[in-house]
Amino acid sequence: MMGERIDLSGIVLPSLPEVVTELVAMIGQEYVHGAQLSRVVSRDPALAGATLKLANSSFFGLAGRVASMQDAVTLIGVNGVRNMLLILGMRNTLRPAAGSFDTHAFWLHALETAAASRALVREHPSMGDEAFLAGLIHDLGKLLIACARPELLERIQSHAWREGCSYAEAECAIGDVNHEEAGLALAEAWRLPDHLSAVLRCHHAPDADAPMLAHAVHVANLIAHVAQGTTGEPGPRLQPSSWQRLSPAESDIERAVLAVRSLRQRSGEWRALLAQT
Repeated sequence: MMGERIDLSGIVLPSLPEVVTELVAMIGQEYVHGAQLSRVVSRDPALAGATLKLANSSFFGLAGRVASMQDAVTLIGVNGVRNMLLILGMRNTLRPAAGSFDTHAFWLHALETAAASRALVREHPSMGDEAFLAGLIHDLGKLLIACARPELLERIQSHAWREGCSYAEAECAIGDVNHEEAGLALAEAWRLPDHLSAVLRCHHAPDADAPMLAHAVHVANLIAHVAQGTTGEPGPRLQPSSWQRLSPAESDIERAVLAVRSLRQRSGEWRALLAQT
């Protein structure tokens, strides 16, 4: 699928700010120094300020302890800070019109999926930060459609509500651009690494040979949807190949579920934090 040409039906792909583009280029680098990260973000004071506010939130247990980017790097780590910068930069780039899309619910689900993804790769510590980032960005195609094709978004949501099906099933029934295609187009335009592009293009049904992160996000996405219970859309169907690739221990599943439930219990706090950043 990576080589196929996608008909975006008039969707215009937004460009990332220069600073965020430089942060994307850091993904996958073997070593990024905190000073290098600080120099890059210093050119965007608004992004730096929002990141420090996020770092000082109770989600990291560091309230009032992060006064500078260097503090954030020391207490959270280079990759953790980079992930915060990336997601805030991408969020600022993809902002649907007010009232057309529940962005708070979108980012809460993204955060839940990210937390579950990290829990599922516990046996691979080096993948933890990448799994968290992959979970955060897996549904960016939905945001792109909400920004560029609000009428398509309304048709998809109306069909899903009317038929009691998932968002992805509604997309399939309508037969227009789906959010995985839109996500892949974004990944290519923003030059995301192949393993993250794979997450955006096939997190609902990963290919058997897809990167491990795609399978982790697939299972994490399912866990996050199940945690919504009757208040959310039906979750995706579990792909046996993803379960086989991950081979998660029962303790990993329990840890992922607990991470999602903890975040969902604090959804009001998360909504307030997003409004401030």
